[in-house]
Amino acid sequence: MSIDDYYYDQGYDEWLDSLYRDFAKEVLAGNYDLYDEVISRFTSDRLQSYYVANPKIAERALWALDKAKGFLRSDADAALVFAVTAAEVGLKSCLLKPILHGLVHDEAMAVVITELMPEQRNDKFQNLLFKILKQYGGFDLRTYKRSGVNITLWEEMQEIQKLRNSVVHRAEIINLDDAKKAAIIASLVVEELFPSVIAKLGLGTNDRMEVSIKRR
Repeated sequence: MSIDDYYYDQGYDEWLDSLYRDFAKEVLAGNYDLYDEVISRFTSDRLQSYYVANPKIAERALWALDKAKGFLRSDADAALVFAVTAAEVGLKSCLLKPILHGLVHDEAMAVVITELMPEQRNDKFQNLLFKILKQYGGFDLRTYKRSGVNITLWEEMQEIQKLRNSVVHRAEIINLDDAKKAAIIASLVVEELFPSVIAKLGLGTNDRMEVSIKRR
């Protein structure tokens, strides 16, 4: 690591810490004991209203997933990159951003915090998001595992991100099995977990994952 890289990393860590302090000060009055209270006050109406107002929220994630599936036939590296992109966008934009939008009134702040996921390092903040997702989405990212897999989906996400980084930053060649695994994970996030959350909120999705209000 060069000296410039070292100071960049140090500066990023300081900025990250500052961001979370600001979040705690603005939303939780600097008192982390209020996390449980925030969760108890969070209502499904907040999620519902956000999804209804943004029916095409999964559009970009689904686009990246379609690209990944297409590249599986010809280019494993490209397939993996697009699959990881789809998984990240699906997780951040479709599942976590709506929660953050309900926690902060400034949407720009919600976007900034969401972009730090899943790389963010504040365990309390992460647990807050995951608890709300579990309560209103029906699954816990801290413990959720794919059938037949020994590690959590969250850990699998970190693994495929490392593979993506090795392709993008070091031009390493990955095998087709890795690309297929990444596509499966992305498909799970975008085509299964996302619509399951929508359904639990009493809403619906069509074949392009567009959110709609169910007719009674």
